[in-house]
Amino acid sequence: MFVQTSEPPIRCLPTELLFQIFDWALVDALSDSRSAVQCPWTLAHVCMQWRQATLSFPSLWSKLRIHITESSSFIRLGRLTPVSPLGSIHFTAGLDYALRRSGSHPLSFRVEFSDWEDYSQELLIQLVSLSHRWEDIIIIAPAEIFNVLFDLLGSAQLPLLQSIHFQSPSRFYWDDMPAKDRCTAFQTAPKLRSASLNPILMLRLPSSHITELCISYPDPDDIPIILHQLPYLESFWLTGFKPWNIDHPVPTLHRTLRKVELPSLDHLAFFTLPFLTHLSISAISRTLNGPIIASFLSRSSCTISHLQISLTRTGRNVQDCLSLFRYVTNLEIGIVGYRYLFDNLRRNPSLLSDLESLKLLGDSMHPCNLKEVLALAEARSKTLRFIDIGTCSSVEPTEREERLETERRLVDAGLQVHLVVNEKHRRGTFFHTNYHCIVM
Repeated sequence: MFVQTSEPPIRCLPTELLFQIFDWALVDALSDSRSAVQCPWTLAHVCMQWRQATLSFPSLWSKLRIHITESSSFIRLGRLTPVSPLGSIHFTAGLDYALRRSGSHPLSFRVEFSDWEDYSQELLIQLVSLSHRWEDIIIIAPAEIFNVLFDLLGSAQLPLLQSIHFQSPSRFYWDDMPAKDRCTAFQTAPKLRSASLNPILMLRLPSSHITELCISYPDPDDIPIILHQLPYLESFWLTGFKPWNIDHPVPTLHRTLRKVELPSLDHLAFFTLPFLTHLSISAISRTLNGPIIASFLSRSSCTISHLQISLTRTGRNVQDCLSLFRYVTNLEIGIVGYRYLFDNLRRNPSLLSDLESLKLLGDSMHPCNLKEVLALAEARSKTLRFIDIGTCSSVEPTEREERLETERRLVDAGLQVHLVVNEKHRRGTFFHTNYHCIVM
């Protein structure tokens, strides 16, 4: 017998399952996203059941986002936190409440200082007193904030710390920071694996287990020193750089690096990386220096399977560049005009012959012609399995019957296509999902 109940189904869920739903629905609290609903503060005000659920799990309160401005002594915190004043939590009351609710759970926090304030010292002292619970920390602040932080830390124990991200707009004043030389806390952190220092800060790090490093604006002479001090480094991101006017650089050999991001292809001249598999070029390559690439690949004898690159020149420049990377299976490329790339891949089977995944960066396909995607899929039917086109303004052809036929043939070719189209229709927004194509 069917018994109707007035209770919403969600009220029948056990608290543990409800917590999992809350946790899955949240994006990274430490990211730069500022458009999400504040949590767990908002969740706790929905109903009594949700309030009891949020208060019962300390991990929901262990992600803190702290933002200090010149005009406000408010701290915004939570798994997701907006920047509007309506979402602000008062410094002492809000932070103390969250810390109490977090219990002894490991803490991750993002702190942003716009300038030194009267209560900055008080906040730093409170955070340092909890350093034994630090797990992942992001601090964006002027250099003088870091100087006080390092002085307070000294040789403190950081048993749970896994990653650090330090960023300062005062990029030319790191060297005037005596406290960094006295701070040994990070050097002895047993779980520290990832460090991001923007700009570069010659901070004492544990050489035996740092596997990820991101730096910016290094002096060319610093690179060999850094790589020598971190012999187990696997991922290296160089996001900014000073002009490197060295005519004949001596390549630095590193045998553990597998993932590297460099500002330009020319910086390959500074490295020999025999185990490199992932190469990302963050800046747009206005010129192609083929001999530098060829020399790097020859002396490294590496097999690059993942390549991310941007090219502003078209035509033969595309083929000349990609032909040097023979073993790439996953390509992410920003290019002016996708047709040059598609034509080269379709007509030259030896060009990236093992290519399995293709992702177009930027506005390469505006509008998207599905017939050209189909032609590429049929020409590369033995290997190519996925194309991420990104966002387009429209799709050609516009006739629905012809589009559906093209979509069917794409499915028959075994190709998955991710596509978001900002195209208006009479009946509004719709989603095409039969071949992983989302049309909006």
